[in-house]
Amino acid sequence: VHWSAMSWHIISRSLIVIGSLLGLYGFLTLILPAGFFTSLGYSSLHSLYDPSGSLAAFQYIESGGTPRLQSTFSGPNQFGIWLIIPFILFLVQKLTSENARKFSLNEVCIFVVLLLASFFTFSRSAWIGLIFSSIIVVLSVKTLSIKMRRMLAIGGVLLATVVVLIMTSIIPNTLLRSHSTQNHFDRP
Repeated sequence: VHWSAMSWHIISRSLIVIGSLLGLYGFLTLILPAGFFTSLGYSSLHSLYDPSGSLAAFQYIESGGTPRLQSTFSGPNQFGIWLIIPFILFLVQKLTSENARKFSLNEVCIFVVLLLASFFTFSRSAWIGLIFSSIIVVLSVKTLSIKMRRMLAIGGVLLATVVVLIMTSIIPNTLLRSHSTQNHFDRP
């Protein structure tokens, strides 16, 4: 099926807005009392999946008590990986627009919500996917000069490295979850 430019614009903008709203809803699950969400039908079993029961409003990291955003999804990993779609669409639209260097307040809010929601899923696979797909988008956007693409790609890698090093030193149990990491090695 051929997509018109207008259809592509409407779908991509819709996904960006939906991603932002789901991110904001995910933050509400961390702020509002758990009773609010159980009254909506969510399970009170955070981090335990019951196939015949309701989903939890959020999950906890295995050895901490740090909540992980999952919004309306069945888990933080699923939500984090899905957030790559609106984030990448946002990047593509912004980097290919005529005013790629100027950000409106709405664009800053969307960018921050999508980025922070991805971060607070604490999904390492989503983080890796977001970083690599962002680098690919930056490198493939022809409207940017080669120098600008290189600067953005190197800056993104350096920023991600610094964030990982800081997180590892400040909250090692969040990033270096031994049980989860061992399972990733056992069942890649």
